[in-house]
Amino acid sequence: MSRICNDAGVRLYADVNLNHMASLSMPYYNNTPSNGVVFSSLNRTVNITDYHYPGVPFEKNDFHKFCVVNNSMNAHEMRNCQKDGHPDLNHNQYGVKEKMILMLNRYLKMGVAGFRIDSAKYVWPKDLKYIFDNLDDLNVDFNFSIGSRPFFYHDIIDLGLDSISKTEYTPIGMVTEYLYAIKLSEIINYKSTPLASLVNWGPAMGFLSHQNALVFVDSHDTQQRGLVTELNRYRVLTHKQRTKYIIANVFMLAHPYGRLKRIMSSYYYTDTDVKRGAPRVTTDDSDYIRAPEFDANYQCKPASGWICEHRWSFILSMVAFANYFNARNLRDNNVMYFQTNGPNQIAFCRGHIAFVAINNDSERMFNKKLYTSLPPGIYCDIITGGLTSNSDACVGRYLLVDEQRYTLLQLPVASDDDKLNYTHGAANIETEEENAKYREESVLWRIFMIYCDKQ
Repeated sequence: MSRICNDAGVRLYADVNLNHMASLSMPYYNNTPSNGVVFSSLNRTVNITDYHYPGVPFEKNDFHKFCVVNNSMNAHEMRNCQKDGHPDLNHNQYGVKEKMILMLNRYLKMGVAGFRIDSAKYVWPKDLKYIFDNLDDLNVDFNFSIGSRPFFYHDIIDLGLDSISKTEYTPIGMVTEYLYAIKLSEIINYKSTPLASLVNWGPAMGFLSHQNALVFVDSHDTQQRGLVTELNRYRVLTHKQRTKYIIANVFMLAHPYGRLKRIMSSYYYTDTDVKRGAPRVTTDDSDYIRAPEFDANYQCKPASGWICEHRWSFILSMVAFANYFNARNLRDNNVMYFQTNGPNQIAFCRGHIAFVAINNDSERMFNKKLYTSLPPGIYCDIITGGLTSNSDACVGRYLLVDEQRYTLLQLPVASDDDKLNYTHGAANIETEEENAKYREESVLWRIFMIYCDKQ
């Protein structure tokens, strides 16, 4: 798989946890634990109670003395005690760090481009830096340049009041900005400030600096409420709120803040079954993850259990838009001429290259004369198709820009597609596909993205 992906220009990032080992609560055993002894799915006998992990190997002196995390505001306790019953590795031990270096180098030899560090804030930054500094370069056999270094990003939940700051980890990699997803969800759901407050979007909202931030609308942690204690009080947008979810993703990809932007690709689950894994096929002879199935438009069929947000047409268009700016390192790139029409209708320009308008009002059409910063002409909306293949017309909507670079925008209110809920297994494929098509067409009237596709 690594070879196929790298040859196609798709880079792989291994998800690793360097903080602890498996606990007795983990569901990865072939038999019921007895006195801490289990026979793992990797055909190893592990004694968790005695800290005996022969596959690494790790023994008792490789771990911190027993204590549990009771106070999340105590950084020393968070980094030196057991998280949810997991034996906590002592990174002061030279041998512990060396074994981690050996493991990560093995992944690099297999062709990965870097690592997502899970539970990063439970490890002292100095120990992570030592590990990273002593890793091999990327493997040139997988189309990496000589001397290229692995990419690291740290999964850290810090909403501004944590004893362990996300900024402690920015010198050794990028950091996931969970506050971004929470704030954006609150704004689009009318739970805090209106859409017009996005004029201040960026570090002024309490976010990391642009260069250090990995931003997203949702993640596997925010989707599955109840699994991560720090996120329990927040309801972040997901594909289940399709209209608002599309608006949030379009804004994220249209706005320059966030050096790296991550798109979800999900599977179906119910709110009462958040621990459910990926769709599976189970028979008397086998048990394996079910492959997605595609319709005529290359979208994942709901019956297969997969959602595949990364295949949605507006996502594809907006990823191309974001990559256009990133690849060229344009000076003419910043948000300019931020305009509003009431609290929940906004428009802005990306330099003199692109114009964006979003209507998040549930009742009013966005009807206003706006400055676009674009030269006079007819411009095609990239979300509804951009230019035709022969570049002589627009596939979808278009915008007229006058000699003074103004346009009269008329952006309707979208239908309330939140009423069309996903009910996997409760409807046939044709009905679900028709509903999905309706949802996408209706929400696109709420977003008008003008790119440099000029007729």
